[in-house]
Amino acid sequence: MDQSIHRVIDALLKIASNLPVDRQSAIRFGISLLLLCLSVLTLIRSGRDGSKLRELSLKRLRSLINRRLSTPELLTAASLRSLAHAIQKEMNSPVLTDQAIAEAIRSVALELEESYKGAALLRRLKVLNAALNEIDSQALSLLSVANHDRMVAFLLSELSVLGEVFLFQIGLEFTFAVGTSRFHWLRPYGSILWILPLIYALTAFGNIRAGRFWRKAFRYHSAPSEERDEVVAERPRRSFIPLMDFFATQVSSNDLHFLHNRWGIHWEVPYFFAPRWFVRTHSHGYFEIRKLLKELRPLYTHVELARQGLLPGCSAELRSCETICSRLWELTGAERYLTDLQAIEKLTGSRKFRNIQDVNEQASA
Repeated sequence: MDQSIHRVIDALLKIASNLPVDRQSAIRFGISLLLLCLSVLTLIRSGRDGSKLRELSLKRLRSLINRRLSTPELLTAASLRSLAHAIQKEMNSPVLTDQAIAEAIRSVALELEESYKGAALLRRLKVLNAALNEIDSQALSLLSVANHDRMVAFLLSELSVLGEVFLFQIGLEFTFAVGTSRFHWLRPYGSILWILPLIYALTAFGNIRAGRFWRKAFRYHSAPSEERDEVVAERPRRSFIPLMDFFATQVSSNDLHFLHNRWGIHWEVPYFFAPRWFVRTHSHGYFEIRKLLKELRPLYTHVELARQGLLPGCSAELRSCETICSRLWELTGAERYLTDLQAIEKLTGSRKFRNIQDVNEQASA
């Protein structure tokens, strides 16, 4: 991520150096570049804060799902969505989408492997599998990033808008620089362009507010219950202001019509020109999945060496591969990661994920 930011900044500086602008335009453009970089940096930081709070909300959801295993009627899709919505409101967290709920269910399934064996384990896995299938069957089939992961939508939508504003500024700065050299009466209107750096400043300010809000909520809800009174001042007392905190507001908004049919259509348009990347972003936990896949690819070599007997089955690389495949299965639910886990289990002698695969096959049959 940091390398990508440096490349973007270098490209922006090259563009700025090639613009035929006067002193006022150069100052304005330089300030805009600084504020744009500040907006991106505060966006990344606030995104991390929001993701930490969402993970804490998912942890709370997993514990409540675990408690409900003995009463399957409380693990219907409607019940789980209501539960996730209540946790979101209680903790002021980003919306827990259907994909986030599915991640929590799969995570609970893995935790059960540590606590139960035999018929008791299979009975609980079947309850979770039924809940997961019901959520999948009722999920909205929308090609909208916000429908899958609100934090990914928060990051990508703001980056898209910042990019559009910056390209618009380049066009206007160039037009005024060339036009004022021929038409001097245009010079007074150049002050209007100061609105553009103001947009960057307001965006950065909104990101700082969002990060502060999510950090406060995280500190309050992550504190033990007996210490809550000591950190009560950390609890957020107000929600976002829609106009000032526009991007952060969409993270916790339940106005699906605006979110998907109006706002999503606008900011997702530029990504249509990169269809493969566009499809990959429409998944829950896109940035984490991308990071895990980069770590996983070189580890497959160690799995192949272990198959050939050139590497012991208890090696650290195999354990790392097992951990990453497990996490990828939690995030995506893709069968290929279960298949990879079974292949690793044959080398390590474990049966942790074979039970989950057996339940999936029984449900499919």
